[in-house]
Amino acid sequence: MIKDTSGILNLEYYLGSNLGSLENPILLSFALYLDGYDLVQNNPNHKLNNKMSFVGIDIAGHITINKNIDIEYKAGYSYLFSGVYWIRSYANKSYLNGGHRFEVSIGMLYRQNRDNLIQTEVNKKLDFYTRFKVIYYDINASDVILINSKPINYPMSKNLMFMLEFGIASHFNYRIFH
Repeated sequence: MIKDTSGILNLEYYLGSNLGSLENPILLSFALYLDGYDLVQNNPNHKLNNKMSFVGIDIAGHITINKNIDIEYKAGYSYLFSGVYWIRSYANKSYLNGGHRFEVSIGMLYRQNRDNLIQTEVNKKLDFYTRFKVIYYDINASDVILINSKPINYPMSKNLMFMLEFGIASHFNYRIFH
């Protein structure tokens, strides 16, 4: 039986402009990140929650290496403008007092049939994707709250997260009607 489990949720929203070309884009974007952590999910009496909202700027792009391979890159900075920390069994919430989020990533996309990008043919080949991402958080301490007459808060923290993503795309293409 698993005694302790945790959940992580990261949502990302972007609004920006292409400073490069269609072949080699350089995207400068306003970014909004919503990060959430639920610790000890299977024990609701002692479940810890941390929700953070960041706003910032990102630059991303890709470079075509050859007919089948693209390299993607991204770097960004954002500021914690809203955050809360609490223990599920108590109503008290401790609000986070700012912080920073830095992210860099590099990825590779391998296409097996780049000539069929407009999807006019039935294609049974798979495309492959991988990305290495690093996120660094520098979060200030939260406000102190009292639970059972004891002061509790989220301490100042510096966290480093490494992620490795893999993906496979299968194309269920269709023929364009004549």
